[in-house]
Amino acid sequence: MKVGLVLECQKDGPDEKVLRHLFSKFAPDIDVSVATMSDKPKLLNGCGMAVKNLLAEGCAHVVIVWDLYPADWGDALQQSDRTPCLHQDRERVFQSLRSAGVDESRVALVAITYMLETWLLADKQAIARFLSVQVGREITAQQVGKVNPATEKSPKDALSKAFERHNRPHYRDNVHALKIAQQIVSLRSLQKRPDFDRFWQKAAQRE
Repeated sequence: MKVGLVLECQKDGPDEKVLRHLFSKFAPDIDVSVATMSDKPKLLNGCGMAVKNLLAEGCAHVVIVWDLYPADWGDALQQSDRTPCLHQDRERVFQSLRSAGVDESRVALVAITYMLETWLLADKQAIARFLSVQVGREITAQQVGKVNPATEKSPKDALSKAFERHNRPHYRDNVHALKIAQQIVSLRSLQKRPDFDRFWQKAAQRE
């Protein structure tokens, strides 16, 4: 089965690399085709044509994935004072789909509450294994920290703090996200996150 993903990262960005890896490891029967939209505004406003193209390529269905937070306009200070609205985001996506004449029954929408790193933080064992390789000694999941991915609004900063505790450079998504994902041995921890569980069910059709 061929599945399409529309993501808000750059081509070959961390989101694409991590999700491709998870499919290759946990759903190797699925052929993934990805359309990258660079950023959230471009995804919300232009995803319709991307979906149309993926369906034309033979994808059975397409999942659109974006970060709910932060907001998609203004500088960092303005965004911090604005609460994004899932309903408004979805309406913009559906408008783009309608404008492109897409069959909406073949499209699923998944908003990650914060960002990709929220999903990585859900598996502290994977982070611990990654850090163990980096420092050359065993790091336990407890030593990663007690950060709660459900409420952590700055997951990249949380990962950087975990790195710092073990004298590693700050977390960089284009360098470290895939390496952490490669240490994931089961999706059980990630699927405790409702947004990831929805993504996996919709994309891989795994109930």
